Amino acid sequence: LMLIGDGEAGKTSLQRAFVAPSHKAEWIGKEERTVGIDFSELVFECAGEPSVKCHVCDFAGQAIYYLSHTMHFTRRCLYVLMWTTHKFSDSGAAQELSLEAIVCPLKRWLQLLAANVPEANVVVVGTHCKVDPDAFAVMQQRVDKELKEEMERLRFIAEQEAKSTREVFNQQTSKVSSLVDEVKAKLRAMNS
Repeated sequence: LMLIGDGEAGKTSLQRAFVAPSHKAEWIGKEERTVGIDFSELVFECAGEPSVKCHVCDFAGQAIYYLSHTMHFTRRCLYVLMWTTHKFSDSGAAQELSLEAIVCPLKRWLQLLAANVPEANVVVVGTHCKVDPDAFAVMQQRVDKELKEEMERLRFIAEQEAKSTREVFNQQTSKVSSLVDEVKAKLRAMNS
């Protein structure tokens, strides 16, 4: 389980809520924010069924870490891409974010995933919805629209790249086949 997204989106709070007895998120102070990546294990107990154990990677959301995070990307996981409508000051006051401030980091994460793990399974999760539920609902629709457009753009690029790759592969296969035929003809001529 890979928790990804911009800084202060609630990734560490979610990871801690998974293991907390109350399953509630707690306030994370600046000194407790994730530096690099925090690794942990999580066990989901299912009544009458085998438990499911997963490794949780809580990625720091600062852009300086993005490149190193991609080294940990893998197909065999679920990416939880988190976003928030608000950031909080040291005093705890909520500061509403613009659509651009929310969507830009999300697009960067989607682009990183598309480039490194194009078949990634991604769930997009909005946080801090209780700060202003009405504003959150409106922003969620706008964010969803922007992300759908970005995913369609990335899908188009991937399809074009795949098409180009197939063309190059077919050209190379044809060249190799032609070279093999020439070598065979020369060998036959030499044996004659």
